[in-house]
Amino acid sequence: MSFAQFDPVVGSYVAKACIAVLVLVLWLVGLQRLRIRGAAEELAEFCSNLWSATGVYVISTITFSLVGVAASRIGKTQSPWPIEHPVLALGISFLLVDFASYLYHVAAHKTRLLWTLHVVHHSGHHFNLSLGARQSWIERAIVTPLIYTGMLVPFCALFDIAYAYLILGHQLVYLAGFLTHTKSLDYWPGFLRHIFINPIEHRIHHGMAERHFDCNYGFALKTWDLMFRTYRAPDVPAEEILVGVKNQEFTANVFATQAQTLDELAVWAREVGVFPALQSLSAVDHKVEPTSLKNILYGKRMTTNIIQVIPGNPGDAYYYEGFANQLRERGHQVVVFDHARLHSPSGMLPYAQHQADCFRNYLRETNQASANVRLSLVGHSIGGYIAHLIESQNLMPVSRALLLFPFLARPSPPALRALRLWHWLGKPLVGALSSLPVVFQKKLLKHLGLECHMEHLISVINGSDAQSYPAMGSAEYIEVANRVHADYLLADSKLALEGRVSCVFTKNDRWTPQVIGKSLASISHVMEQAVSHSFVLEPESWPIVCDAVETALFESVDKALCPFPS
Repeated sequence: MSFAQFDPVVGSYVAKACIAVLVLVLWLVGLQRLRIRGAAEELAEFCSNLWSATGVYVISTITFSLVGVAASRIGKTQSPWPIEHPVLALGISFLLVDFASYLYHVAAHKTRLLWTLHVVHHSGHHFNLSLGARQSWIERAIVTPLIYTGMLVPFCALFDIAYAYLILGHQLVYLAGFLTHTKSLDYWPGFLRHIFINPIEHRIHHGMAERHFDCNYGFALKTWDLMFRTYRAPDVPAEEILVGVKNQEFTANVFATQAQTLDELAVWAREVGVFPALQSLSAVDHKVEPTSLKNILYGKRMTTNIIQVIPGNPGDAYYYEGFANQLRERGHQVVVFDHARLHSPSGMLPYAQHQADCFRNYLRETNQASANVRLSLVGHSIGGYIAHLIESQNLMPVSRALLLFPFLARPSPPALRALRLWHWLGKPLVGALSSLPVVFQKKLLKHLGLECHMEHLISVINGSDAQSYPAMGSAEYIEVANRVHADYLLADSKLALEGRVSCVFTKNDRWTPQVIGKSLASISHVMEQAVSHSFVLEPESWPIVCDAVETALFESVDKALCPFPS
């Protein structure tokens, strides 16, 4: 069968019908399996992904038919080197499609413009077979005709390989790529693991960790990754590889998923200055370089470093504004938010979720694109534990984390007794204090040396959220104070694997965990200068702590901080 004799429309529909049956079977099996597991969020994304596949199926049918019409016209020319053997023709088609897919995949990750089309596939939060069907409709409508008419069809016409073999080769390549998204096994059986991309290797490609970027681009064969040195062997168990795109929120709405391409295109247009009318909507106040071909393709990633200071107990941003202003004066963008005012918290996780929500709201209010932000968390005291929760629970993407005088586990006996007392008597004491006349409240605060914060404290004591302060102390006592050691922080931390988390302690701090643990000690340092645990109340300590923060986040902690004593 020659290249020009094949009816492209019929072949396209036959191939797509096979894929449609496969998708239907996977839909039914997948729904049943996920229901058994009770994974509600994964089930919702599974359904959304397969609705995306439905759109891809329709679009691909149309594009392959149109490409087939063009192919039949190209194929009318006489081929000087016809390949008539069907197995050889199919094998060449398979290799050609796989290599072209590899090249496009690399380009989609390396060029900013193509990434706007490819981001939909990577924004899924759950790695399963349905992720292989999660593709951008715009990408499929644009890329498939370009790759086929520009590269594959002319090559096949040159060797008189029938368009049917090209279609079949395409389906085999994409079926192999589709199956690499399974989570049922990590490696293919037997010798196949050495030939084809294994599921865990492709899972690495989808990973959010920076060390997993730019690797394992292959669809079916791992040959191309090995040849061009883009292969990366698995370095962690599959369950520890979190997939997705940083700063991309979860959605199970198929139209919101597809709209991610349009969102990325808008960000790209603002970055490179292609459409001046969009520059007023720019996420970051910056100068746009003159538009050039390189700028259009690769974009200009305007990265903004933001430091989020997470307060300790009682969680008032009011006490941290002076310290935050010191950092701002040094040229940093700093945000600090009050903790959630919860009267009966279920634990510390709601406080972490509240901090993440506040940061996302801040980005929306300031028109900053989340894709352009590198977030560094500075958690003070119990805020260090909350920073750990934000990162380990993947509440928002974090570039670095500094735990500043953190309260991570059982503190000294005096501190533990104070926290236990606050746990049992905090609410009655606050209630009794709020029942006193304001004049007596002021006298008591003056006697305690808190005159400079008098107005704020009076408003807190007499406010409707007064009981939320002892409630947070109780949550600390239950969840953190009874932990034996602080090594858990590294066991649950993704940043720890990449050396992007560090702890800074101050001398003679009664809130320092009694048992740090050997692994945590390796990333812990002690301030050379004596600084109080409650440094936010001491303006003279702010410059010293600011130096430590800048050193730990942007330089090497060993330059200015002492190693933690072993």
